[in-house]
Amino acid sequence: MPLLVITIIAIVALVISIALAVSYKLKLSSLKSRLSIVESQQQVGELLISELKLSIESFQAQIEKYSITQNESGMVSDQVIKQLEYRIKSLQSDFLTLQEQTKQSLEQPEDKLYSRAFKLAAKGADLEEIIAECELPRAEAEMLLSVYKSNQN
Repeated sequence: MPLLVITIIAIVALVISIALAVSYKLKLSSLKSRLSIVESQQQVGELLISELKLSIESFQAQIEKYSITQNESGMVSDQVIKQLEYRIKSLQSDFLTLQEQTKQSLEQPEDKLYSRAFKLAAKGADLEEIIAECELPRAEAEMLLSVYKSNQN
């Protein structure tokens, strides 16, 4: 009997070993398929990371391009502003000069009339011509003629 018990125990042990081996083989197969899935997911993740890196590089290049464009636009704007400021100052200066000239011409109309009357006297015009041409009062025209004649003597 002991030989029969030993043989049964050996067969039971062999069946258990075979069952465990099959079970481990199935588990190993399952683990291998999961490992394969994880590896493919890892590859997909690495591809996504590569695409993201390329996108980031592209965005950085665009940002640099826009930054350069913005800086160039800023410089052009600064130059235009400086030119406009110069033109405004020049126009203001011209305006002030014209304003001063206008003011002077408005303040001295009588001087021009007297100058013209003096020129007429130098050409030999008489009192009536000077009064008519320069629209001066008789007293002023007489005084102008007497000053002219005294300067001639």
